[in-house]
Amino acid sequence: MILSLVKSPASLTESAAIAVLERPYGVLIGLSHEPADGRDVSWISDVDFDPLAGIPSVGVTGTRVDDRALG
Repeated sequence: MILSLVKSPASLTESAAIAVLERPYGVLIGLSHEPADGRDVSWISDVDFDPLAGIPSVGVTGTRVDDRALG
């Protein structure tokens, strides 16, 4: 299991690359905008999620789940 806190496109891209190397069955992405998380989550639009395409199960959760739907 890998647990990674990301707060920018660069850190999420790096975490995704590491996850792909580990070949997990699934990945869960939490996206929130609580004060400790930072109110602006617009950076999520700058992330390339293509590397996660080979992972069998990818889910999104959190208070801003509607801001990013992985299809």
